[in-house]
Amino acid sequence: MAGITKTEFLDARMIQQAVILNLIVIGEAAVQIETEFPDYARDNPAIPGRNCAACVFA
Repeated sequence: MAGITKTEFLDARMIQQAVILNLIVIGEAAVQIETEFPDYARDNPAIPGRNCAACVFA
């Protein structure tokens, strides 16, 4: 992460929560694409599916 050290990140609960929230949003979006546009998701394998790490939070 640019501009912040690992120690600073681990000491900053607000930043950790912001990162977690962003992962949740990414996971929910990935699942929604797969659910609502299965042909598009199938034709674009670079889009993470239900098994992506971010989707664990969704």
